[in-house]
Amino acid sequence: MRLSVASLRRMVKRPLHVEFTHQELTSYSGLELLRRYLRQLDLPQRLRAACAATGGDYGGGRLALLVLALLYVGARRLEHLRYVAGDPLIARFCGLARLPTARTMGNWLRQFTHATLAPLVQLNHDLVVEAVQRLALPRLTIDVDGTVVRTGATVGWAFRGFNPHHRKDPSYYPLLAHVAQTGHILRVKNRPGNVHDSKQAVAFLRDVIAGLRTAFGRRLPLEFRMDAAFCQRAVFRLLAARGCAYAIKVGYWSWLPLKQLAADREHWLPVAPNVTGFFHDLHIPQWDLHLRVMIYRKHVDHESPKNFQLDLFTPDDGHFEYSAVATNLTLDLPALYAFICGRGAQEKTIAELKGEFALDVIPTRHYGANSAWQQLSILAHNLIRSFQLDTIAVPKPRSRKRTYTYLIRSMRTLRFLHRDAGRPVGPHRRPPRPAPRPQSRHRGPLCVHRRPPGRLSLFSDWGWFIAIRLCKIPVRAASFLAPWSARKILVVAAQELELAQHHLRAVQRAKAVLHSATRKEASNVGCGPNRKPGWVNIDLDPDFGLRLDIRRPLPFPTRAATSSTESICSSTRHIRAPAKYSCVSAIASRKSGGILSLASQTPNRHSGLRCRPDGGLRLVCPDSHGRPGGPSPLGQDQLHSSASRASNWASNTSTRMTSRL
Repeated sequence: MRLSVASLRRMVKRPLHVEFTHQELTSYSGLELLRRYLRQLDLPQRLRAACAATGGDYGGGRLALLVLALLYVGARRLEHLRYVAGDPLIARFCGLARLPTARTMGNWLRQFTHATLAPLVQLNHDLVVEAVQRLALPRLTIDVDGTVVRTGATVGWAFRGFNPHHRKDPSYYPLLAHVAQTGHILRVKNRPGNVHDSKQAVAFLRDVIAGLRTAFGRRLPLEFRMDAAFCQRAVFRLLAARGCAYAIKVGYWSWLPLKQLAADREHWLPVAPNVTGFFHDLHIPQWDLHLRVMIYRKHVDHESPKNFQLDLFTPDDGHFEYSAVATNLTLDLPALYAFICGRGAQEKTIAELKGEFALDVIPTRHYGANSAWQQLSILAHNLIRSFQLDTIAVPKPRSRKRTYTYLIRSMRTLRFLHRDAGRPVGPHRRPPRPAPRPQSRHRGPLCVHRRPPGRLSLFSDWGWFIAIRLCKIPVRAASFLAPWSARKILVVAAQELELAQHHLRAVQRAKAVLHSATRKEASNVGCGPNRKPGWVNIDLDPDFGLRLDIRRPLPFPTRAATSSTESICSSTRHIRAPAKYSCVSAIASRKSGGILSLASQTPNRHSGLRCRPDGGLRLVCPDSHGRPGGPSPLGQDQLHSSASRASNWASNTSTRMTSRL
């Protein structure tokens, strides 16, 4: 069948049907995999300990997880919280029922100082060390360099410094230590923008080396690569004293004879295609140092638009680019040239930090808050690297450049994996069951008969009744013959068996009782002598109502009146029953926005909980005369009534059960 062009256009370009539902959907279903991985690392507990000094109503650890979730989904500012506030998976990721506002997050970040930021720095260092330990690397290569972060004019400790693209903009100049084999950022230190590249570099290197020596000792060789800004006497002496290998670029300064050495050299050894070089033992009398320096030149086919070496040679020298590297490594010229060129992989990592993890974003005007944001950005990047190394990373052949030993995907690529629409499904959020298929009146041999709600699945109710009666006799006998340590356990077991027997009997009577409660259709849990006509009265005493155990699923046809065993605490040792028959009387609240309250004589047991708009429970502890709130002449020893279980359940998970049937 052939279709015309007009009909095809109508079929392809017709408007789609758009429908809005109340279902909880997420746009980042793959984020659940990352959440489970972070739970394996025990990250929520470790973040809670690291951010304990900045905790608030939401908790410092949960707010830190929220920042990580924002960075993973592609958010770059705190104001982007309003776009993901309704996503249930992000709330599950950070363990919050409701996400805070951007103002709350800003106030939390402003609580960070130099002292409160130290545990977060140590946590990041420990996570990187654990990732390196799992890989069993033969050596560890650290690249140290700084990067420029633009700020506003009114940001704290932001000054004009070296910024080749935006010369007059205030900025920060953080210092980073990059692990070449894995791409982790071992440590970051925020600095004002007007400092020199090597400002605080010695203290920074001392902390890095001390942390690695504490974790690995001297069994793991350390190698450092830096540019000419770190060519200082203190840096050379520190690395030599700590037993670390280094390769540091040397500038063509006027007080060093490097210019004359390169100009007088006639024979250059081949190093790489279009690259030649030679070694020279350089003595610096000002520093009292002897350095092994490699001087190499690279032939270029074009003139640079910015010739930075006009002071070294004339522009018509053959278009060579000259460099010098000081090192204590025993490598030949090609191997050392490849090793120093591998330092360029750090620039790729810094570009990903700024583009995908918002390292260059300034959330507040506070210096401590901005430093904390940088630490969380580095932490998010390191966790993604560890996640890939433990899951999907593919090993690469090792080279002399000391770059990534594994094939690492960028964060932009990973977002395509977890940016999938989905619906959270769990123990408390189950998808609706499909409608049953229409069945014929005549059931075949393969038809499955579904039991009504409230019935047991393994045996019939009478089968369980007989089994309980048979088990109760030997348990009672064993309670008299057992030693004193096990007698209490057997007594509790016998009481539970008796309670299960009463519950099964009441299940058989539930249908008849429900027919008599047609007017209000409400339940009165733990009624005691306060029975309400037209209601379903539930109590353990046989004279007052159905002897049902509310820890078990109630035999009611609606889902609202049932409660699972997981939601009801089975232990009643911490609940003291102040009444003779029952301690709790439950009545329905038809008023929208009512209060689910618990009044008890036991200290620290008062609570007020909001119920659902369509109704709820109001729990009151009566006295021996049936009046609420009075003293009990029987003391605090009644532990086996349905009231104690109802109060225990309502104080913990009150929203699980409503009064409507």
